[in-house]
Amino acid sequence: MTSPYLPPQQTTTVGTPNAETVGIDDMYIDNQIEHVAERLKNGADPNIEFASFLTDDGVLYAGLTATSAAVLADADAGGVLFTPLLLNHGGHIHQVDSRGRTLLSFAFSAPVYDYLVANGAPLPEVTDHVAAGELPSGEAANLVPHRVSCPDPVPEAEWRVLVSADMVTSLDRLGYFQAPPAAHGVATPPLIARFNPARIIDDALWEDSVDRTRRLIELGGAVGPMRFTYYLRRNGADHVFEGLSALALAALADCSNGEALREDPDDEDLFDRAGEVRLLPLFDGVVPFDGAQDTAGNTLLHLVLAPRVAEWLVRRGLSLDAVNNKGLRPFDVVPVEVRAAMEDVVIDNAVPQAQTDTNAAGGRKRL
Repeated sequence: MTSPYLPPQQTTTVGTPNAETVGIDDMYIDNQIEHVAERLKNGADPNIEFASFLTDDGVLYAGLTATSAAVLADADAGGVLFTPLLLNHGGHIHQVDSRGRTLLSFAFSAPVYDYLVANGAPLPEVTDHVAAGELPSGEAANLVPHRVSCPDPVPEAEWRVLVSADMVTSLDRLGYFQAPPAAHGVATPPLIARFNPARIIDDALWEDSVDRTRRLIELGGAVGPMRFTYYLRRNGADHVFEGLSALALAALADCSNGEALREDPDDEDLFDRAGEVRLLPLFDGVVPFDGAQDTAGNTLLHLVLAPRVAEWLVRRGLSLDAVNNKGLRPFDVVPVEVRAAMEDVVIDNAVPQAQTDTNAAGGRKRL
């Protein structure tokens, strides 16, 4: 006779969070680590159930504490960033919530899972009749985290070079990678960070850094879900490109040549600038250049903003007949100057072929 699965005893609280706690989970999305630290310093409760989190693959988790939401945010990012901070500011590594979930119930990527296990986080308890290595069924199955693949984290020796300068400064201010003092004689988990190259490559692209981008691509940063966003303001109107691949962001970065267009409103000369192709060639042979590069089905030729970058892409063989989710071709959506550049390439390619056809016909065919 087997006994039913019984969740372990709850250690979290359920109630109304204080003002410092509310909204702390939203800060994880934009990596606002210093703001999170300030909230914790001012009395945010890391162990009360109040939060929710929507993962990149569309799974909504509810009834989270600030600590379990931090684990989810780190797992979704394929790294370790907020979890150590919460555990160093009162978050319980042995947390069990009202649904019987431990922190490892949310650690579905290797870096944060390994960090928690190394520092003593308990697996969700299962009954004795479940064989070693066998997942429980029914309700208990939801307590064991699924694992997703992601690139290995940036090597610890390289993070200061490959991570944005702002993040390096923030982690230094917060004491990351320094030995924390033991609280009441009990050592807390180490305050460290691990970065997924596919999550931080956008900073290198925004900053037009060829060397950083090249290294992050070598580490696997070019491959992953389309998740980046590009903002542009022109003629008083906001334009937002959402769900971009790293390759698409590289194309847009080449169009702007490192200028912070997000902070450069009403840039009348944007579409007249030639654009220098610097970052796009780094992706050659690593990811496909054709096909949709954002969640709207746009190809690189739908997204391109600078004539010279458009010319480079057309000469590379990208299709001008590809359609996005609205059935529109690149010619239907790009600025006039970019379309003119594309047409020039088409004419240049057509004239030699027409000349060849004329010669083959003994010079009798009209161009």
